[in-house]
Amino acid sequence: MDLKTLKELSNKVEADLARKKREEEEEEKKEMFTDDDLLNASLDDLTAAVIPPGAVQNNPSGPTVEQPVQQAPPQPKKPDKSEIFFRELKEKTDEINEIIEMYLPEETGYQRTVLSAMNYSVKAGGKRIRPLLMKETYTLFGGKSKVIEPFMAAIEMIHTYSLVHDDLPAMDNDMLRRGKPTTHAKYGEAMAILTGDALLNLAFEIILRAFSKDRIDPEPIGTDKVIFALSILAEKAGIYGMIGGQVIDVEGEKSGIVSKKRMDTVYRLKTGALIEASMMIGATLGGAVDSDVSEIERIAGKIGLAFQIQDDILDVIGDSQVIGKETGQDARNNKMTYVSYEGMEKSAEDIKKLTDEAISGLNGFLYQNEFLNELVEYLVYRDK
Repeated sequence: MDLKTLKELSNKVEADLARKKREEEEEEKKEMFTDDDLLNASLDDLTAAVIPPGAVQNNPSGPTVEQPVQQAPPQPKKPDKSEIFFRELKEKTDEINEIIEMYLPEETGYQRTVLSAMNYSVKAGGKRIRPLLMKETYTLFGGKSKVIEPFMAAIEMIHTYSLVHDDLPAMDNDMLRRGKPTTHAKYGEAMAILTGDALLNLAFEIILRAFSKDRIDPEPIGTDKVIFALSILAEKAGIYGMIGGQVIDVEGEKSGIVSKKRMDTVYRLKTGALIEASMMIGATLGGAVDSDVSEIERIAGKIGLAFQIQDDILDVIGDSQVIGKETGQDARNNKMTYVSYEGMEKSAEDIKKLTDEAISGLNGFLYQNEFLNELVEYLVYRDK
């Protein structure tokens, strides 16, 4: 082989080697991220580039292992507003039941039958609307002490006594209340009358005892506020409040002539008065000024009327299994109701109007209680 041929062969080998090196470099570049790629790539992209899903890696300390695909842990479902409200409602209702039971009598002595009937009537269930409204209004105005507790128990006892008497044969003659036999159905008419009397008396007894024997300190609100709260309770439960409304209702049914104005008065007194008392007492003991207590009375009146209209609607379209009492009673007794006068559609519209006005009024105070607003809506738009 001459020198010229040898040189040509050497150049060809060098060229082949150079070309092969360039091809290898190009192949490596295809498998690598550029600087821009690295800046713009997500963490998942970079991870996949290094360890593709399902890839097998060499484990220097042992056999090869398959790498599991990494997944983000499931996020807990955020509870919606209604779930939070109903959880709070249950907690607050349970607390109220504990407070009420603290003040119920022991079933001992020769009079234990009436004591048993009292406990049966109060423990029969219920939404505890009035003590709830009282406590949340108390909280709205900054109340934080135990001074409110005997009043919460008292308002529920007065409400229960009114139901016991309402169910009597001489009144509505109901045999079912909250899904259970009414007090007169279980204990007899005479004992039911005495049970109602006893609950009304006990309501005032436990308040007076709480601030004397039980030594609940009325400070910092002062004794005058406690006395004023007591006067609200007595007036709203009496002849100028709930009892007055019952009198007008009974006489109207007897005559069979009930005007719209008369019916509105019955609703304002028979149903609205105790709701007004609940919220006014809460405001008073929470430290509200007189003008705010008056505004609360106005707001509570709207809530009470809306509540009673919904009660009338449920008597027409409600489910007795859900409500816990017989439906259709008003029609069977030829009783004039808001629905009878205004019709179903107008009644529903008025409920919304009254509720919106009540919540707007609550939002007009310096401080807010969102749970109280939600509670008002729940009570008015309830299905039982």
